[in-house]
Amino acid sequence: MAHNTSTLPEAYDFDTILRELSWLNKTSPIWQSSNFITHSLGNLFQTDLHQAARDLERIWSWNGVPRRLGRRFEALLIAYFEHAVNSQLLGHEITVYKNKISMGEIDLILKLEQQIVHLEIALKFYAGIQTGLDVHWIGPSCKDYFEKKKMHVLNHQLPLAEKPECIRRLKALNLPIPSQSIGLIFGYLMQPWNTMLNLDEDMIQTSKSFWCTHDLFHDAARRLSKPYGGAYGWRYIPRAQWTAPHYTNATLPLLPNISRPDQADCYILVPKYSHAMEKLRLFVLPNNFPKFTLDLLKRC
Repeated sequence: MAHNTSTLPEAYDFDTILRELSWLNKTSPIWQSSNFITHSLGNLFQTDLHQAARDLERIWSWNGVPRRLGRRFEALLIAYFEHAVNSQLLGHEITVYKNKISMGEIDLILKLEQQIVHLEIALKFYAGIQTGLDVHWIGPSCKDYFEKKKMHVLNHQLPLAEKPECIRRLKALNLPIPSQSIGLIFGYLMQPWNTMLNLDEDMIQTSKSFWCTHDLFHDAARRLSKPYGGAYGWRYIPRAQWTAPHYTNATLPLLPNISRPDQADCYILVPKYSHAMEKLRLFVLPNNFPKFTLDLLKRC
């Protein structure tokens, strides 16, 4: 069955951008390297979300919308911090070199009150899978997993700001040296559709997100939608719009026939006859996802 996306908001539409910025402002990260924020960015930063959305809408209408979800998220972050009234965005996406070879990139440098803060922020989607007594959180591509990303942030991205090469680079750009470095991972932790897995103590479940393989979609859709009744249905969400929860209505029945995903597809459960915020989302992964996941873990 072909996916009908014609009724979805355009990717550069003001309301779409504002919805994503509002989600970024109020949601909790699924992981942070320290207790930098108590609940959400909105508790710490005072951002003019409407002006940020208007400016980003204008930029994207002229220059085009980033095709990759990661690039879109980076643009949302920059717009968010550019319009924060109680902080100042001093620099972003600063590449650090050693002997003309890139050592990495500084995501964001902010002035918050009297502190200079280095932030590394990512948007990730991880599916939980249990092997024996161990729980692992794996990206749909089977190339990325939570523990690997966390250790990369802690051991490579955050210490980068303390390297002599980075200090020289910042001074050359007339930027101050950060007094602290913080890592934040936003996104979705997908629970298996038929069980609930325990999270590590430093992880937070921020939404009702589940995953299943394609051949189990009807079983998963039936079980997950049962508490909501027949007035609900599903809607396919293209990857470019995975960032924030959707306020919309269903375009598919409770048990639709769906296409096989190349890597991952996302469906949200919403009312059929009225617009409302999604109740949950179900990510459909290829049937061989569990096998690829086990192969990945064996190589680690």
